[in-house]
Amino acid sequence: MSALRFDSRVVLITGAAGAIGSETAVLLRELGASLCLTDVSSDGLEATRSRVDVDHKDALCSSADLSRVEEVDVLVDRCLEHFGQLDVVINAAGIYPEALIEAISEAEWRRVMQINLDSVFYVCQKAAPLLSTGGAIVNLTSIAAHRGSFGHGHYAASKAAVLALSRTLATEYAPRVRVNCLSPGPVDTPMVRDLMRTSGSQILANTPMKRICKVREVAQSLAFLASDWSSFITGETLHINGGQYIYG
Repeated sequence: MSALRFDSRVVLITGAAGAIGSETAVLLRELGASLCLTDVSSDGLEATRSRVDVDHKDALCSSADLSRVEEVDVLVDRCLEHFGQLDVVINAAGIYPEALIEAISEAEWRRVMQINLDSVFYVCQKAAPLLSTGGAIVNLTSIAAHRGSFGHGHYAASKAAVLALSRTLATEYAPRVRVNCLSPGPVDTPMVRDLMRTSGSQILANTPMKRICKVREVAQSLAFLASDWSSFITGETLHINGGQYIYG
């Protein structure tokens, strides 16, 4: 059997109502996974469940605010109670607000850190000790974590912190659990379309592939890092940006 399968594995996906989280859920279900899906949006979760189109026993939806540690505890406990195991965690929850450094309020700074960083810390802290041997964690970061991002300083800082956290997790939980990051460039999602309207020509000029990333391509890369095809990869970051990172 191909190693790029998730039969008999349970995958927790955060941000499952978002474009990337939802597409990843669809792909992993196609590859045989059982799914624990979470997002702050209960309506969005149901929309993802409809896309996945599986029975309740194979897909648990649990709305949660992952910036609150007590809700993370409940989420992971519910997943274990429902499935009896947890094998993979994919942290895809995040927000991408726009503001110059001088205009970022304390409240907005804390909100971005809570959603983009604190949630990853709480989920990993709770789930990593409970993952099955051979399990994997994949954290979604961004090209902004490596290069900064004009007008998105809080976002870039939060994603850079996720990189450092992930490397530490990789050392602390090896060899039982692997931890890696995926850093996309601009992805064709609602979160990025405003950016493309204002800066799209410049972005494409600095991208050798001359387009932005498709959501399905992000999902496929997440699946690779979560699968046995990457069984000797940990503490690493996979860039998916059409060459923008090295070119721009």
